[in-house]
Amino acid sequence: MKKLLIIGSEGYVGPSVINEFKDDFEITCFDSNWFVESKLNFLSQASNITKIHGDVRSGIPDILTNKSFDVVIFLAAVSNDPIGHMFATPTHQINTDSALNIAKYCKKNGVKQFLYASSCSVYGNGNGVIPVDELTKVNPLTDYSISKYNAEKGLNKLSSKDFKIGCLRFATAAGPSINMRYDLVVNDFIISALKTGEIIIKSNGKPWRPIINTIDMAAGFRNFFRKLDSSPEEFLVLNVGFNDWNFTVEEIAQNVKNVIGEKINIQIDKNAPEDKRSYRVNFDWYSNIDTDQIVPKASFSEMINETINITEKIISLNSSGFYLEHLMKRHSTLNNHIANNKMNSDLIWIKI
Repeated sequence: MKKLLIIGSEGYVGPSVINEFKDDFEITCFDSNWFVESKLNFLSQASNITKIHGDVRSGIPDILTNKSFDVVIFLAAVSNDPIGHMFATPTHQINTDSALNIAKYCKKNGVKQFLYASSCSVYGNGNGVIPVDELTKVNPLTDYSISKYNAEKGLNKLSSKDFKIGCLRFATAAGPSINMRYDLVVNDFIISALKTGEIIIKSNGKPWRPIINTIDMAAGFRNFFRKLDSSPEEFLVLNVGFNDWNFTVEEIAQNVKNVIGEKINIQIDKNAPEDKRSYRVNFDWYSNIDTDQIVPKASFSEMINETINITEKIISLNSSGFYLEHLMKRHSTLNNHIANNKMNSDLIWIKI
């Protein structure tokens, strides 16, 4: 059985990736456990997985030296633009420097594939191109997107016929997880609608956002693994998502309202500053990466419904005092750790 190391396994997307590979890979998970308190215990989780706690900035080399892995998936990140702005230094340390350092150790220790979770946010405003594709000049506008693109550039230089690298430029994540995030546009609109009956759009609603379900993100790693395993390509960077899942922010809000019900009120903040991040993305190359065209595992409305079901349970737990408010958003969780002297401003644990 092939051996897989998932770095950043205990975040929002990690559980879906574990489920994607658990039946045919021996899996080792490595994570900082920043968000372990956010994990839900009423959803099924994969068992018989080796889990190791540590910081990607210091704790990986011994694992790679002492164990033989066929594939490494790098999910670890200070994730999304607001958190990247708050914690710029660790954003670049983790998203770029650690990814490149670990990739070098992987190459030295015989890993065959390194799969890196990048982001379509590297396109920024797309330089006026609609839709953007892999040949469009990137225009990263934030610490988060800059860190992702810098990692891609460094990884390209490390790839070889014996060490293949895939960079997956994911659409904006959404959907269910045992470790939910509500600082993502779809999930944020859902929890706001359920708690307040309103969706407040903090822009003019016109910026484009491509969306992808967590389960389709996990499948993306599987599809990249197969492609690199069966072809001579040494380095592959593709947009990962689906053309039909490009929406304006206002359209996303309307989709959420359509599923929850007409009682939901959508408010657009007309005085909000312009959101320069707007990118409609072409996913043709990814959709045809395999012999059969890749399609979403669930419809957009089905994903919203599944997320609603989990969110209603979280709201109920919150009202009973079992799921605290700060656990719902990543920046709140990190700031809570810092305020309680569990973590310093560089996002390094002081005590757990």
